[in-house]
This record gives sequence, structure tokens and C-alpha cells, in this order.
Amino acid sequence: MKMKKLTALLCAMAMTFALASCGDSDSSTAKTNNSTAESTAASENESADDTSSAADSEEDSSKDESSEEESSKDESSEDESSEEDSSSEPDVNIVKSGDCGENVKFALDENGVLTISGEGKMKDYFGDEVPDYKDTSIKELKVKKGVTNIGNSAFANCKTLKTVSLPDGIKSIESYAFTGCTSLEEINIPDGVTSLGLHAIFKCESLKELTIPKSVVSFGKEAISGSEDLVIKCYADSDAEKYCKENGLKYEAIEE
Repeated sequence: MKMKKLTALLCAMAMTFALASCGDSDSSTAKTNNSTAESTAASENESADDTSSAADSEEDSSKDESSEEESSKDESSEDESSEEDSSSEPDVNIVKSGDCGENVKFALDENGVLTISGEGKMKDYFGDEVPDYKDTSIKELKVKKGVTNIGNSAFANCKTLKTVSLPDGIKSIESYAFTGCTSLEEINIPDGVTSLGLHAIFKCESLKELTIPKSVVSFGKEAISGSEDLVIKCYADSDAEKYCKENGLKYEAIEE
């Protein structure tokens, strides 16, 4: 009987020990699982951070590439613009050049374009005196800003001259300046010109239209004559309108 009790006691103690050991094992397993989960979460967070960082890096890189492309396009555009500007002004040979005033020069190119440039007045030519640029090949006249007048007989009898471009700043067109320019079809008189001399624009048989600004207040005798169809455009009640009426010239009054 005592042996049975002792055996039962030993069995009870063995079961208690087994249960305790099993509890410790479960706790350790739980701790291990928790630790593994935390480690996995940390790893995932680090991976997410790395992914975000990589994405930011790729975005910055994309922005840099985009900026470089835009910069390249701008430079390319500037180069193309520069090339266009350069190509729009092709080099031409100057066949004759020299002085036509104290501070005024001329240059005649191979295409028949005569350019007058400088500061101040052109030279006046009288009698048999002929400008150095006098040439039957002159087709176009360009006067640059800075020149203040068209000299006496400066372009008289330039029979091949077709177009004349005068700049702001011109004050007068002197006597005989464009007399006998039979091919002249276009000439502008800038606002600011105050006088047209004797036969200033005379016997210009191809000229069909001419606009005279209000600033012109002085007209020499027979200052203007063109083709039979010449129509002068001038402002109403201006000195130009008065001149047209007195000399029987066709005109159209410009209303302000």
C-alpha cells in the first residue's frame, strides 16, 4: 500500500514537471516567434525605405535628364536661330565704296544695292560733278539712320534705280536729288522731312504713288512729278494738299 502511494506521488511529480517544462517551451517559442516577426517587420520597413529612396533617386535623375534635355533644346534653338540670322544676311561682294559726305560713306554691292551710312549730311553735287558711286547697275538705295539729308543731285539720272528706303531722321531732300530716275517705283518720305527742293522727285515716270507727311512744309518749284497715274497721298489741310491743288496734281486726302 505504501508502495502504491509512493508510486502515485512520483507519477504526480513527474506530470507536474512535464507540464512546467512544456510551458517554458511554449513561452520560448512565442518569444522566438515575436522576435522573428519584429525582425521581419524591420526588414520590410528597411526595404520600403530603400525602395522609396530608390524611387526618389530615379525621380531626381529623371528631372536632371529632363532639365538637361530642355537646356540642350534651348542651345539647339539658339544655334538654329543664329544660323538662320546668319543665312538671312548672305555675304555679298562690294564692288565700289567711298565717301559721299564729311562723315557719310557709300557701298555698292554686286546685286546693285547702294547703301549710304554715317552721320550728318550727304555731299551736294553741282554742274559736271558726279558721285563716285554713279553706276548704271544701281537698283536699290538704302539710306541708314544717322544720315540727315539727301544731297543736291545725289541720285540724278540713276535710270535703273527702282526702290528707295529712307530712314527716320532725314530732314530734307535737296534739289534734283532724284531727277530723271525713270525706273523709280517706290520711295518713302519719312515723317520729319521738312522740305523737298526744286525738282527733288522729278520726271520719275514709273512712280504711281507717293505719301507726303504733314512735316513737309516747304516745296521747291516742280518738286514732284511722276507717271500720268501718280497719286499723292497727303493729310487734309496740310501744306502738301495745298501744293497739290496749286500744281494740279492728283491726290487723296488722308483724314486724321
